[in-house]
Amino acid sequence: MENLVNFNADTNISICLLCKKSLKGKSVYNIKRHYATMHKGVAVSENTNSRSSRGAKKVAEINIDKNEFLNACVGMVTVKSIPFRIFDDEKYFKKLIHPYEKMFDLKINSKNIVDKIGFAAGQTKSIIAENLKKRLICLKMDVATRQNRHILGINAQYIDGYKIIIHTLGMVELRSRHTGENLKQEILNCLDQFKIEIRQIYSSTTDNGANVIKTSKLLQISQGQVQNNPNDDSDSNDVDDDGYDEVHNTLKSTMDVVRCAAHTLQLAAYDVIKTMQTNIESCRKAVKSLRCILRGTSNVPILDNATRWNSTYMMLNSLLNVKSYIEENDTNMPDVDWGFVNAFLQTFKPLVDCTTKLQAEQYVIGDFYRDWLTCELELQELISSQYDYASTLLRTVKQRKAVLLQNEAFLSAIYVDPRFNFLHSPYLNQTQKYKAVEHLLNTFEAIQELAGNPPNNDEAGEIEAPATIFDN
Repeated sequence: MENLVNFNADTNISICLLCKKSLKGKSVYNIKRHYATMHKGVAVSENTNSRSSRGAKKVAEINIDKNEFLNACVGMVTVKSIPFRIFDDEKYFKKLIHPYEKMFDLKINSKNIVDKIGFAAGQTKSIIAENLKKRLICLKMDVATRQNRHILGINAQYIDGYKIIIHTLGMVELRSRHTGENLKQEILNCLDQFKIEIRQIYSSTTDNGANVIKTSKLLQISQGQVQNNPNDDSDSNDVDDDGYDEVHNTLKSTMDVVRCAAHTLQLAAYDVIKTMQTNIESCRKAVKSLRCILRGTSNVPILDNATRWNSTYMMLNSLLNVKSYIEENDTNMPDVDWGFVNAFLQTFKPLVDCTTKLQAEQYVIGDFYRDWLTCELELQELISSQYDYASTLLRTVKQRKAVLLQNEAFLSAIYVDPRFNFLHSPYLNQTQKYKAVEHLLNTFEAIQELAGNPPNNDEAGEIEAPATIFDN
């Protein structure tokens, strides 16, 4: 009642804030009667400070709409990985969302939240399909295995407003053999869900796995067939395995099979690391012994994963951190060649730094090429007479770079980047420039064909997605 009267505890008098009339005590009944008689139409609400309202409950104010509430429920499961069963928890969680259910006349549980997610997925697919309509896109594919489950990840990437946009088209569980033909069919099925025509694919970026590379080439072949026979719905092809390299080089298509640059960098590291296995195994044995001795402390060194070279770098770095402990304590461990450890860490640090930069959200081919060249310069500075791994690694890195520069899509990206293409630039020769220009012209023709004689800029409208996925 503090918003209605001013109570003086010393005099036990309440003063009406509207008419200044004195009321004895702080009786809620007297104050209500006064306002009902003298100030009709003024709302009177009790508060927790009044004697009779101490047990009253405060009602939370709901300031989101129905769509926001449903988006939040879906996001808890799909983004935050909250289990479905949380929506059946009557003791705690249901009490939290009950006011929203009452306000929006909804009933949320583990069963119908699945329907909400299905509806949201359908709406999201429609939005992505509209965004990708008549665009040239880059596909990015990879296969991962976790707990005996094989997952094919498919991403679509394009540039919009000088920003890289990435849409995940599917995480497809593979239940058949990972042959190129099977992978190709799974990809085509995924593209069909988003109404993506195969001629929209500008390039296909993969790791260097033989089956994934073969898949990209099969897609390349299918694209060529569609372009040469636009009215033919047949999806068969009888290309001999030995002819794939020839097809890759001779197919007149805008699609390029681009080997993942990050994976290519890793292969350059593996080329050198495989010559150091004796020294690395000795360090690995020392780490295994130390992990038992130092168990429960903060100095436990990291054990590497043989399939990830950067984990080997981390292992040797953590081993170096406990060098003083090894030297001060008499431990029965294999001898560690500290000269090798230091040389390894110094040599591979430029590659570690370059790999870290690859994780940037907005990262284009020109950025990668800049960081690759920086890595080469740092390796050049490390070349020495003892433990001269840097010269071997530098040679391998340059050999791998030469393979990347044979790809026309990669060349074109460098050609249009003013950091590398300028008067008397040493980065591209005339032959490479000619290939890049020819490729860009073919790409421009493909864009025109996709647009089907596109309208003037004044007529072309922006694609506007719904504000939320539950909008009607």
